[in-house]
Amino acid sequence: MKQAVLVGPPNCGKSSLFRLLTGKRARVGNRAGVTVEALSASVPGSDWVLTDLPGLRALSASSEDESVTVSFLRERSPDLVIAVCDATAFSVQYPLLRELHRVLFPAVPAVLVLNFCDELERFPSPQALSAIPFAVLALSARSGEGVDRLRALFLPGARLPAAGIPLHASLLRLSAAVGSASARRVQRVARWDRVLLHPVSGGILFGILMASILWLVFGRFGNFLTDRFTDLCVRPLAALFAALPVSGWLRSLLCEGVLGGVGAILGFFPRLLFLFLLQTFLEQSGYLSRAARLFDPPLSRFGLRGDAVTPLLLGFGCTVPAVLCTRGMKDACARRRCACYLPTVACSARIPLCLAVSDAFFPGNGWWICALLWVLSGVVFLSFCALDAKLRHTGARQDCHGDALPMLRLPSVSDLFGAACEQLSHFFSRAGGLILLTSVGIWLLSHFRPGQAGTVPAERSALAAIGGFLSPLLAPQGLNDWRIVSALLSGIGAKEATLSTLGVLAGAEGGEVGGALLASGMLTARSALSLLVFYLFYFPCAATLTTQKRPRRWLYPLLFAYVASAVIYRI
Repeated sequence: MKQAVLVGPPNCGKSSLFRLLTGKRARVGNRAGVTVEALSASVPGSDWVLTDLPGLRALSASSEDESVTVSFLRERSPDLVIAVCDATAFSVQYPLLRELHRVLFPAVPAVLVLNFCDELERFPSPQALSAIPFAVLALSARSGEGVDRLRALFLPGARLPAAGIPLHASLLRLSAAVGSASARRVQRVARWDRVLLHPVSGGILFGILMASILWLVFGRFGNFLTDRFTDLCVRPLAALFAALPVSGWLRSLLCEGVLGGVGAILGFFPRLLFLFLLQTFLEQSGYLSRAARLFDPPLSRFGLRGDAVTPLLLGFGCTVPAVLCTRGMKDACARRRCACYLPTVACSARIPLCLAVSDAFFPGNGWWICALLWVLSGVVFLSFCALDAKLRHTGARQDCHGDALPMLRLPSVSDLFGAACEQLSHFFSRAGGLILLTSVGIWLLSHFRPGQAGTVPAERSALAAIGGFLSPLLAPQGLNDWRIVSALLSGIGAKEATLSTLGVLAGAEGGEVGGALLASGMLTARSALSLLVFYLFYFPCAATLTTQKRPRRWLYPLLFAYVASAVIYRI
């Protein structure tokens, strides 16, 4: 098999081209650090293997993802190099392209791909580019225009470009074709950046944006989406299960064990989709990189750099990709610190339980309680990072200003929904099977006991024995009910399983966990608030622990969760 590689600066569209050429989806985003490892796949209908490499700012490789790219190119000899650049920022990326050609592959067949040409005032014609000695292709990975000419290079018998052509002279000619339009686009974006990067106006806009997202997800709009989805999907399914001509224990298993657990998560499907849509929009528009630049000075006070903003905001979606994203951070101490304490950030897996509990015990005030909890998680994350930097005397320097910012652009609707649905699919595919197994297992443990025939009352079940043994540990938090302890234990595997376990143990049907919790008497208003605080900061999920290089640091957030929830309960 022949080897081809995609190389270029961050945010130039390499992952989009990889998806178009191979059919395999790589994570797409308009920020540095989206691709953190080499991704390889075969090109259909050819004998080529295409590799998508992480974005490269310079050959000095100041971050882990850049080191992956430099090591790959220097240790291997690809048959074809596809150098990708953003046509709208050609003048900015020219020095890197020249360095890549001079140092890494002067004798290897190479193609220069100008992406985002649809955003130029005039799409460069193939005739204009054919006069340039170096092979240049103008295309748009977003619309697909011009991609066929790149795909033709992988067809059997296709003629590869000649190697060893001086790149400098070619780029000078190319600059005349797209340079002026590129410069005008850079100037327009620079005017927007003066507003977005200003300490006052940028900070105000960021605050308004985050507050709007919290209100939309946790407020009345989110409640409306959840209620409509429950009415249309979950409740009819519950009625169908209840009408099945089966025995009583099997009907209980289906209604309480299966739907009581899985339905509790399904009810929050529209809220999660909306959250992922908003997060994806911020990422693909290029705003996240500007937020990183804006918050570089204040974050340096906490032992971090501005590039920690991206994994921090990603952490509100899922901790696992957030930890992986830290590989793109330049400062080694800040990178380690951020990866260690990201589990304290409230991920989307915690949203269903927080919403269900807050709406049930604090009706009308649930949305702002959830918002305060999310803000609290960010404050705790920064506090741990600052304390770590103080104790280790390894603060981070302000050094984001030399990094090139991606161009501001409106993401396409297909890319926006594709990425959001991918995150949602990953969420349910990772947690769905575990939630189902956990729900069924919890139902069985709560209805049976070794050595006794037939079903038994829940308070005499095997699960009650396990939870009752551990419940004194959480007595200071008001969480000494064996059902609460059992639900928290199930959340160690996946945070999504906690709500499903509570739904099963409370006898919820049709995903109505909140009402079932109120009727069960497990919690009071004070213990419910204590549960929410403890749930935010106790053990990270198993997937996060396997991603972290120093997973033992979860002991510190666990101690904080134990003390903070006890204080809340006693107030």
